[in-house]
Amino acid sequence: MRAGEYSALHRWFDVYLDGFREKGALHPLYELKRSHSLRVADNAALLAAGLGLAPGEILLARAAGLVHDAGRFAQFRDHGSLRDDDTADHGAEGRNTLEALAAGFFSDACERDRLFTAVQYHNRRTSDIPALKPESAKLLKLLRDADKLDIIEVVLASVAADGFRYLPVMLPHMEAGRELTPGLLAKAAGGGGLNTSELRTAADMLLMSASWFYDLNYPASHRLAVRRGLLSRLRRELPATDETADFFRNLENISQAAAAGGKGGEMDAKEILKAAWDLREGPAVFTTVDKDGLPNSVYVLGMKLLEDGSIAVIDNYFHKTRENIKNGSKGSFLFLAKPRKAYQAKGRIEYFTSGPEYEEIRAIVDPKYPRVAAAVLRVEELYSGDEKLL
Repeated sequence: MRAGEYSALHRWFDVYLDGFREKGALHPLYELKRSHSLRVADNAALLAAGLGLAPGEILLARAAGLVHDAGRFAQFRDHGSLRDDDTADHGAEGRNTLEALAAGFFSDACERDRLFTAVQYHNRRTSDIPALKPESAKLLKLLRDADKLDIIEVVLASVAADGFRYLPVMLPHMEAGRELTPGLLAKAAGGGGLNTSELRTAADMLLMSASWFYDLNYPASHRLAVRRGLLSRLRRELPATDETADFFRNLENISQAAAAGGKGGEMDAKEILKAAWDLREGPAVFTTVDKDGLPNSVYVLGMKLLEDGSIAVIDNYFHKTRENIKNGSKGSFLFLAKPRKAYQAKGRIEYFTSGPEYEEIRAIVDPKYPRVAAAVLRVEELYSGDEKLL
């Protein structure tokens, strides 16, 4: 997928959601699904980068995350419920919506079909998904993991905020109770997947979210979950019994072992940064720190992500920036990536005014800057908003 195609799809998604606004505002459940979609897009891009996929494939994964719930909005408008069993299959409805309104944004018919297929089946039980071609199956698995990881965050945040008071609105057959329905824990502990139709309380929803750890497809998915502390947070919200303790102990062992896996989704700073860099827009802010710990920031335009994952910055720096770099300053590089996402890379800085390193970096800059210096930020930490990625 090309960056222009992704941007066009994102603009369409924004306009599509505008059609559900009343007096300029989205219903809280629509807003919940909108923000969820943006986060699933981020998760999918992170996982795709962790698999070492090409930039176009990372964009395709991000696009799948963005529009995966396109069928939810009409579902709630028409039926007043998000329960597929009683209304409509929101995955299938999402594909229908995209085929009718968004098919023209794709120049590659195979990519378009893979994305539409991922949307169609992302909400199905594993046993109900038909055999797919390998590349289609990979995108679908990525999307399912990305979706599950954020749904867990949504459930936890909703319980913490107000006891999940919107749960009966989303799923009318449920109530915001904190007791487990008899028999569900034993079924989940036995590895049996839970279905939304079996759930009756918010505690049941938390339990089902935890049971998804049996089904995550990639080590990178488990690593994100471990980094975010999802299992321990779920455990704190459920009744403290010997049975729940055993259930979570088993899940933690499974997840930690999967997270330690060396193949099928290893994530490092270089891959994650590359995924974000491909969506970068506008100038960036380059910050150095003087010997007294005081920061100095400048806007930069001449910049490039190097093959080793470092960031080369080439510009006519202010004197203070040069002095800080020469004194061995650490620094940071803050940039924006579509859609309106901030990333900050931190690390040590190397400074060049001559030599092979300088010439190599200088080659990427327009010759109209004859007396330019070069700095390279060796990335040691990476943040997205408040979240430390690495």
